[in-house]
Amino acid sequence: MLTHQRGTAMRTLVLGRTPARVMEVLATLHADGFDAEQVSTGEGARRLLETGEFGVLIIGGGVEPDSRAAIKEFAVEQGVQRVIDGAVRRLRAAGVRAPDPGSRLQGVTAVGAGR
Repeated sequence: MLTHQRGTAMRTLVLGRTPARVMEVLATLHADGFDAEQVSTGEGARRLLETGEFGVLIIGGGVEPDSRAAIKEFAVEQGVQRVIDGAVRRLRAAGVRAPDPGSRLQGVTAVGAGR
């Protein structure tokens, strides 16, 4: 698990446009012990990222390309250590398939990671 220099676990911010899907991701993260929060707009994400409390940002596939690029850049400027891009076409190109409806999203931090 990623931690701040002070040794505490970093929070995860989930930015997504589809409420049901975002809530599923958030529930999975919480069930796995992650401190995570959700937001649906770039403006809201910027406000939260400015607090410096988030070390991980997950961007859902429904976020538009221009917004996606801008928020990634902003996140890195705010000290976010890992940006996870959930763009469906990128995941498909990488050979990643959607999990079965009943399965949990495991290993999500390895998908599309990087800056």
